[in-house]
Amino acid sequence: FELSMQLNNASIESTTNEKTGIDKIAIPEIFIDFGSLFSLFNENQVVIQEFHITEPVVSLFLAPPEEKENQEKPVNLAHEIGQLFPFVEDILNEFDIISFRINRSEVNLDQVETDRTIEIGFINLLVNRWNMRNLSDEASIHLELWKQEIPINRSRIAFDSIVYDYNDRVLYFRNFQMWQYDTLGRQTVHVDDADLFIYQLDWEALIKDEVYALEEIKIASANMKSVIYSDHPKISHEQKPKHPLATFLKKNLGHLMVSRGSIANTDIELMVHLPDDSVKLSLPDFSMEFDKFQVRPDSSTIIFDALAFEIEHADIVLD
Repeated sequence: FELSMQLNNASIESTTNEKTGIDKIAIPEIFIDFGSLFSLFNENQVVIQEFHITEPVVSLFLAPPEEKENQEKPVNLAHEIGQLFPFVEDILNEFDIISFRINRSEVNLDQVETDRTIEIGFINLLVNRWNMRNLSDEASIHLELWKQEIPINRSRIAFDSIVYDYNDRVLYFRNFQMWQYDTLGRQTVHVDDADLFIYQLDWEALIKDEVYALEEIKIASANMKSVIYSDHPKISHEQKPKHPLATFLKKNLGHLMVSRGSIANTDIELMVHLPDDSVKLSLPDFSMEFDKFQVRPDSSTIIFDALAFEIEHADIVLD
């Protein structure tokens, strides 16, 4: 005995008044092919041949800061999107799924305090041969996000694509780009054309504790430019960040822990504007390796266990 079903224009809505977490999920089309229902009686588990969700739109409320002094706390975008994982896990863990697919989904993140919405579209998820009771080597999860630009706090990130491969536990950003402007410290950072690889990201630590804990990170073939204005008369010495890179990472990521990492074949350009002149530093084809890299909320510096870098050529220009 086999059973299949199709639902159109389904929706799931929150019934609480709290403006946090998932608000609504609108699903234009759901198709489920259960295959044989005898598996439910024989193994106490339903085998699903196909489970397809088409063009769902998920609306999330970004949690407002708990205290007034945290009003400038940055949005942890990955953490907020991670709230969807339990919803997907509930589907994956309860069934023996041959094929699970989400096509062309969209996530809208509503910032309650600012009436702004961050929209992330063109998200595809493909899961094959997934049975939590007995995971085989054929089990796979493949997540794709296609070309888009996303504003976050005072930053913008863009990429041609993001692909997550569960089997290799690698998250790959193709042509990753980022722009950051700090109005107080008068600093700009621009990263372009980067191939970014993240290995073994601890999703549980990210979702529960808002900690980016990962085994390895690789950045290759990037162009990095930074401009620091130290000549602004309205900025006091106390207002200027003592460790600009640490401040930049804390604003965008919060708590970051990396076991090892590398930067390869990257062109770096740093321009510092002083009261009377300016200094430009160029490091073409820069490479670096590091171990036990940490940025912590309770520290104003970056922590390394080991650091090694290679500079083949450097240009310093004084204006």
